[in-house]
This record gives sequence, structure tokens and C-alpha cells, in this order.
Amino acid sequence: MGRCRRPLILGKCLDNRVVTFPDHKQWQLTKKLSEKSWEGSTLSERAKWADWEPDEAHAVYECVQTRGPKVGTKAIVKVRVDDPKERAKEASGMRFDVGTTREIKTLEELTSAGCSVTPRLLGVKIDVQDSLVLDTRSKSGFGTNRSNDIDWWIPGGYIVYILMTRLQAQPLDINTFWNEKFFTKQDRDNVRSAFQKSYIELRKFGVIHCDTKLENLMWDKISHKCYIIDLEDTAYDTEPNDPEFWSEGEYTMWNLARRWGTPNW
Repeated sequence: MGRCRRPLILGKCLDNRVVTFPDHKQWQLTKKLSEKSWEGSTLSERAKWADWEPDEAHAVYECVQTRGPKVGTKAIVKVRVDDPKERAKEASGMRFDVGTTREIKTLEELTSAGCSVTPRLLGVKIDVQDSLVLDTRSKSGFGTNRSNDIDWWIPGGYIVYILMTRLQAQPLDINTFWNEKFFTKQDRDNVRSAFQKSYIELRKFGVIHCDTKLENLMWDKISHKCYIIDLEDTAYDTEPNDPEFWSEGEYTMWNLARRWGTPNW
């Protein structure tokens, strides 16, 4: 099933929102780090419609604990929102996007198992969009591409908050990683070496990350540790202890290496 980017839609509607999780701790969303939305149909199916809509939108925020034993603690919240107009016709029951279900399940299992190379799951809050619409009607900047922003929200549709540890690491991207001003050849070698260890640890927990790209890695230059993030597109390994699962071809798949023998690979 292909997924395609489309214009941002959440805008500023969740800025500074305070969310109460099931453990009664409250976290305030402070800074939006990224936002994207997805359309889940195939290209051939989507071509039938002049104005297709995404299955889900999500945004990643920095947040701070405002009520609980560690007020002031910073963390990360990924907000996942049910979004297509057609879903309004069937919104009487919440039907999560497969990426939402998979990411929560994978984070739960890796956190329980003590995985050290992925974020730890701190909590999950599942809500319905009805209350969100009522709370945001008077706010500006709800969306960026529609005249009637409220039309983006579906009564009864879901909004899921996934609370995770804030990693002390720098996001990687293809533009800076391959720029000598930011990463020298030795720096890239260090990242690759750390990535191999992290990849092997993740696979030993039985998880295969299917969305292989630099943007799903974070680098801690001080501790020389590479973290693997964004676990919505994963699969489970039937032979997690197979020593043959590592291949240096993984470097190329994750954009950590170019073709062998090329300068400054």
C-alpha cells in the first residue's frame, strides 16, 4: 500500500494543549517538531478521485510535564489524528490506522523488554475529536489549506497521543550527513559503527524496521549511540537470533553509505 505526502493540516490547533494521561499526569505540548499526513490507497485507486483525502495525519511535539511527580520534565508526544472526509460516514466506531496500532504495540513491547536503542513509551491517551472541535472553534490557524478548518475534524474520529522519552540526540538527515561541514568521513564512520550495534539490538528483540531512511535515526555524538525511531512501519522477525540477519547492505538501505568504492562513502 503506497503512502504519499500531502499538505500540512493540523496547523496550530494543538499548540500549548494540556493532555491528561491515564496515570493522571499532565503534559503540555510546547513546540511542534514535524508534521505530515498520509493517504493510504494505491496510486491507481487514488487516481479515480479528483480530491483525495489522507487516512491519517500526525505531528510530533516537544512537551513538558505540568502535573505529576516530575514537573518540568521534558518528553516527546506524537499525535495521530483520524482524518479523511469519507470516514465521517462511518465514524461511529474508532478504526485506527494500521501505523497507529503498530507503533503503539511495538513501543510497548520494546519498552517492556528494555530495548536501549528506541524511545521508551511513557503513556498513551486515546480521545475522540468531538471534544477537540469544541475546544478549538475559536482558535485561529487550525489548518493551512482549507477555508473551513473545522471540516477537517470527524465527530467520533480518533486522536491518539503517544508519549515517549525525549532522546538526547540529534536527528539525522541526508543533507547534513553527506555535508563535510557537519559530518566528516570519521563522523560518518562513527555513526555507521553505532548504527550496526543498534540495528543488531533491535533485531534481537524481534523487530524489523521497514522504513529505512536517515530521518528515522538519531545520533548522540557524546555517547556515540545511534537511536532508531518512528516505529509505525515495522514487522516481526521469525528468527531474531539468526546471526545472518546483519549485512553491510543495510548501510546503503538507510542512506548511511553510497556505493562501495566511491569517494568519502
